[in-house]
This record gives sequence, C-alpha cells and structure tokens, in this order.
Amino acid sequence: MAAMNTANGMCGLVWINGVNFKNLREAGNAYGPWADIVPNSVNFDFESTAIKYDKGVPTEGYEFPYNTAQSVFIWSGAPEAQPLSVNEIKRWLENEGKGKFAYANVTDFTGSLFVRTIFHALAGGAEVFTSPLTANAAMEARYMQKSPAVWQFLNDIKPYLYQDPATGGAIYPQTHAEVQQLMWSNLTLLDCAYDVNLAGRQIDLGNLPPHTVAYVLEGQPGTIANTNYVAIPINAQSRAASMAVGNFIGSLEAMFTRNEPEGWGALQSYNPKVPHIEGAGWNTAFNYLENHVSPAYPSVEKLAEFRLGELHSTYVERIEADWHTFVGFA
Repeated sequence: MAAMNTANGMCGLVWINGVNFKNLREAGNAYGPWADIVPNSVNFDFESTAIKYDKGVPTEGYEFPYNTAQSVFIWSGAPEAQPLSVNEIKRWLENEGKGKFAYANVTDFTGSLFVRTIFHALAGGAEVFTSPLTANAAMEARYMQKSPAVWQFLNDIKPYLYQDPATGGAIYPQTHAEVQQLMWSNLTLLDCAYDVNLAGRQIDLGNLPPHTVAYVLEGQPGTIANTNYVAIPINAQSRAASMAVGNFIGSLEAMFTRNEPEGWGALQSYNPKVPHIEGAGWNTAFNYLENHVSPAYPSVEKLAEFRLGELHSTYVERIEADWHTFVGFA
C-alpha cells in the first residue's frame, strides 16, 4: 500500500485472516473498528475466542466474520460411547480403547491439531496466551509453566496408542491418510480432522460404518476452529459502501446461501443462541442443510457452543517443536 495513500485505493474489502491480517494491522492499513457495530454484527458473538482472536491476534472490530472451518473428532465405535473430553479419551485408551487410536506426527496438520487440542485443554488457548510468544518474557514464562502438563499427558497415552505390529511400540504416521487407513481397516475407532464433512463422505464411500459420527469435545476443551474474515483497507474509497457489503455478508440469508452444499458448503460462524435467530428457526434450516449432506454431521448449536479460536502461529511452531523434543523422540 503506497505511503500516505489513505483515500483512493483500488480495493474496498479484502478476504483475510491470519498473518495477512496481522501485517495489515501492524502497518496501520486496516480501517476500523467497524465490524462489531454494523447492524448484522448482532448475528455473531464477538467475545467467542474463535472470532475475538484471528490466530491469536485480537480482531478488535477490524474484521468481520466470513466463513469458518472447525475441527471434529470422528468415532466409529459403539453408538453413543464416544469420549467427550481429553480426560475421557485418556480413560478410554487406558481401558477398552487400548490400541484403538492413532494420531499423526505433528508435521502433518491433523497431528498438530490433536496436540494443540490437548494444549488448549491443559495449558490454555488464546484467552490465556494473549500475545505472541517470541520476545515476550511473560508469555514465555507462562508457556514454560503450563506446557509440561501437555507433554506428560501425551507421554502417558503413548503406551495405549495403536502399536506398530513389527516393533510393538507406538507409531506416529506421517500423514492423515495413513491414520484414516487404520480406521477404515477397523484397527482404530477414533480420529480427529479439520473437516466436519469428512465422516459423512467416508460413510458414503463405504470406508466407515453407517453409525460413525463427527462430534465436538463437550467437556474439555471443545474443538479448534479457524475463522476467515473480511476487512476494510484504510484507503478504501467508500468506507460506507465497504461496510454495507460487509454487513450483507453477515446477513442470515447470505450465510445460508454460502452454507448450501450445492454451492460453497461453507460452515458459518453465526451465534445460534441469539434469540432472533433461534426463535425464527434459522438453526433448524442450517441443520437441515448439514443433515442433508450427512446425518453424521454435528449440529450447528454444538459446533458453536464448543468452538475454540486458534493460537498465535508462534505458539503453534513452538508446540510442534517441543512435541518432537518431549514426546515424539522421547
């Protein structure tokens, strides 16, 4: 963005999240706050960590939610018997679930996802680690205080993970495809993925039994989500028009259209507990769309209630490195 060009930019609204938003804000090139004051902001919970923080960066009204992705656990075991918290996962593994779960090495996105879910449960999320880890003595001290419980948990469950038939030791597959293959072969019963539709697709393909469900952890801590947003550049020529478009994006009608499986099929981050949404039957409509895709899909109410925001990338990098040090190679 050209220096001092604050009025005649070529772009009125940008689709953005993560490091791009961080850079836009730090450079002073984002207009706002506006997102939490336009009329359709009432359709969202701006205090939810999945909206309040964009990968650990406070949004502070400079970003308006667009679509979201949310992680889920996938269970193909006995109906209604799935573990609903990280502690229940541990108890299940130590008993009837021994050898029935595997997660990938953290070099795989879903392996990192599982480890970060444990981190959220035992150390905390963006509401605890409120600023980047790098060059921050207070956050470094907090990380060093809280992270050992995570490595202890992961080492505690290591003997109960799926074991390599050749060596008898726990294995950490290199890809999620390898983890899925174990589940398709009925060697494991539990998986996690950043795709709420994955279980339904695999049921349709005959890879998983019909009673398989995708679900969120309800007891501890929830499941991690990744929201994307729209933002207004500081040099937007008509900020009022940009806000009007952003406000339209947040309308229930626009969100429903984006959620339709025949179109985008994108998960929406609206707040299903808002009275004007709940009372008008919108949750029923959104759930109809998802159940039309697959009955294995969790309800929009459950997804929203247990949705967690991502940590800042500096924590993700450190968590992955420390997993190799304290768990993977320990």
